[in-house]
Amino acid sequence: LILLGALPFLFLIAFFVNKKAAPYKAIREQAWQQSSGILEETLSGIRTTASLAAEGTMLRRFRAHMRTVQTQRSKEAMVSAVGAALLTVLTFGAFALGLWFGSWLQVQEEFNKSVDRYYNGADSALCFISVLIATFYMTQVAPGVGAIR
Repeated sequence: LILLGALPFLFLIAFFVNKKAAPYKAIREQAWQQSSGILEETLSGIRTTASLAAEGTMLRRFRAHMRTVQTQRSKEAMVSAVGAALLTVLTFGAFALGLWFGSWLQVQEEFNKSVDRYYNGADSALCFISVLIATFYMTQVAPGVGAIR
């Protein structure tokens, strides 16, 4: 139960990372569209561009938009990296707390009423492995749930 208690915090962190990264992604996509428009315009009218010696102007416009893309991608990556770090810290912290609590139950010789015996190492290992497997399958489900929107 201790390990499962961390799940709401994991979901909150993932939600806030997505919310913070979304504006950067939108700005980056808009800059990509503008830069691809400039590139398409230049290549489709290559004779006009060459005859007017406008290669330098078009290249400067293209690079300006690409700098915007690079800046926004860097900001988005920073937010994602901080979120991933927080998720990792919280996950391993919850696992450490769960293993500590399991060992504490063994040391205190607490009685497990559901199976009519004292807690032992197998109970702690079973709980830990169960939560690991559940976490793995929850990460597999997340992309599918995101596609439903």
